[in-house]
Amino acid sequence: MDPRTPPIEEILVGIEKAVRSLPVEQAEEARHESVRIIKTSTRPKNNLTKNERTALTALKDNTHLTILPADKGNATVILNTTDYKQKIEPYSGSCCFVSAPTMSSLVPGTVTYFHPGFLRSNSLAVSPRG
Repeated sequence: MDPRTPPIEEILVGIEKAVRSLPVEQAEEARHESVRIIKTSTRPKNNLTKNERTALTALKDNTHLTILPADKGNATVILNTTDYKQKIEPYSGSCCFVSAPTMSSLVPGTVTYFHPGFLRSNSLAVSPRG
């Protein structure tokens, strides 16, 4: 999300959901206070230099790179898009997953899918599919 454009509509919808259970007077007071806060709020100061912002934009716009959050920690991974697509190809598409209906009893109302390679290796890697 861009800090220059706060999600005002989403904020107001959330506030409206929260005040539904309040008495009418308290709900109106909460609404007015919320609108006052939103109107008087200021944009946060940019914490990146112009060069840093330009570099991030160039990375984001580069179609030859795929940018993903790391599996662990608060890190970012930058991969060559071609390499990334080759790595995920065996795991994508419904042809590569088989249903394991006996596992769905572990979490009622869900269906669990396993990649066939994981089943052969007796690994517990699970991919929920909706």
